[in-house]
Amino acid sequence: MSEQLYNSYMEFKNNEPNPLAKDVIGNYLESFGASSTDISDLDVELIQNSYNMPHSFRRHHGLNHMTNMGQPDVPEKLAEITDGIFTEEQAKAIIAIAGLFHDISYKHIDAIDSSGNRAWSVELRNLIGDFANYKTTTQDGTTTYTTQLTEHGAQDPTALMVSHIFGMDDGGITNQQGGNEFDSALAAAKWLENKGADAKFIVATASAIAATVPFKTAIDQDEAGEITDGHMGDLAKKLSELNYNLNGQNHQPNWPTINAVMPLAVHMANRDVADFASQDNFSEIIRGGRNIKVEDLAELRQAGETTIRLLARAAGVERSAPFLYQSIAGKNNNVPAANVFHFYIRRDNEGKRMGEDCYPPLEVYKTATDNTEHNTELATIFFKSHEVGIVLVNCVATLMGRPDAPVPGIVDQNHWPKDSVPNNEQLQKLTPDEQKVYEELMHGKNQVTVDIVTTNRSPVSGYIFGTIGRNNVLKISDRIQRARQDAKKHGDPDPFCQHETARDILQATVDAIGPKAFEAIMDYLDNVRRYYRNDPDSQKSNPAFEHQLASVRRDFAVRA
Repeated sequence: MSEQLYNSYMEFKNNEPNPLAKDVIGNYLESFGASSTDISDLDVELIQNSYNMPHSFRRHHGLNHMTNMGQPDVPEKLAEITDGIFTEEQAKAIIAIAGLFHDISYKHIDAIDSSGNRAWSVELRNLIGDFANYKTTTQDGTTTYTTQLTEHGAQDPTALMVSHIFGMDDGGITNQQGGNEFDSALAAAKWLENKGADAKFIVATASAIAATVPFKTAIDQDEAGEITDGHMGDLAKKLSELNYNLNGQNHQPNWPTINAVMPLAVHMANRDVADFASQDNFSEIIRGGRNIKVEDLAELRQAGETTIRLLARAAGVERSAPFLYQSIAGKNNNVPAANVFHFYIRRDNEGKRMGEDCYPPLEVYKTATDNTEHNTELATIFFKSHEVGIVLVNCVATLMGRPDAPVPGIVDQNHWPKDSVPNNEQLQKLTPDEQKVYEELMHGKNQVTVDIVTTNRSPVSGYIFGTIGRNNVLKISDRIQRARQDAKKHGDPDPFCQHETARDILQATVDAIGPKAFEAIMDYLDNVRRYYRNDPDSQKSNPAFEHQLASVRRDFAVRA
């Protein structure tokens, strides 16, 4: 398949510099035939404040993500197949408004505390609070948010329409099932209803948001062995069964209408995960992943000094985005790469699938899936390698009696000696993909510094990766994960601050890579001793530090 053909479906453009401009949103409403096209400050604040709620101030799913998703981007091929049902301007408006609203609810990130208080912004609650509410339950340290219709919502046609599209039952819908997207779709639908938009556009917008529920089954087979379109086919079926009574008029989408709505919904869903689609885009993925990690770690939300204990805790690959990437890339993946992107098979007037008449074509979908597998594999190696470097420093610091050594300080990446790099012979053994991982770890040339703690590069991890190679790093990573899992059973978030665990990890490292390579790592740490406690100008020796590090070296030289 040509790159040009692939990009015609999977290239997502940003043509609108200010998607929250009042005249821009007003024009969308005008294309919907809305009775009110005036946009107030409150309308803008509903969207803007929801994406920028304190205390978390979302990093990845915040204002930048809203700006990217709220684009009136309809590729030429998409405009062609929706023509006759929606004008190009209407199609762009559906995509843009759905994009602006699609993540305004993000309860498990926006909640101010474990009780779930203020998981909706004030503006969002004012809009949908009469029609829905949520409850929280906590089990094994994980809080689940379940949205349910209120008594009033259970009588409201628009709330019932959104519930039907999402398949909500009497028990409600959890955030894992798509509860955040439900909240967001309900908000978009009620907002459009309040503006007097036509029912057809309200349904299309809610459907586009429903399509963004992540990692639903994308491809399957029916009893005859024919390919089916999973989540998108399910959404299409729900639309075919919909009877939306708005202001005394029934709206029942027919199949020609559904065949226009669903490709728009697919485009919205695929745009939401677009970073995975590009070939060799792992550096972009890890940049976003490093930001997402910050969202669920209070100790990394604060700029300034932290400790190696907390940095090792934060480096855990079981968290947030890194866990997602390894879930996609792993051999026993519980989030198959095939479920990241979606396609829709057009139906005839009787609702029967029309062979492989898909948007996007199957070969485009399969290429996006292949790119996802490759990108997440490299991202997983990156995050595991980063964790290995930080944890090994944590273990050494623990055995030195300094488990709370300050950062910046013992691992201040800005002041590593430039000559502390793997030798050329070691680097030449790296494969092209491994070289990419090494460059991002050691130099972070495609990364950004999130704050003084979450810096753009991790030379200690880069040095270890370049010195001992991918396979050895992954062996050590497996041992680290077992230690974390064992500690979690006992409620210990910092196992590498325990002497016994620290010794076990360092011994496992010696066993995996051999004494010579282990000594090279210790030489590396010895070489940066003068920068302990972030004192690059003095370059003074620190006798206590040197003595403690030498003691660890001697211990493992004997054990090795």
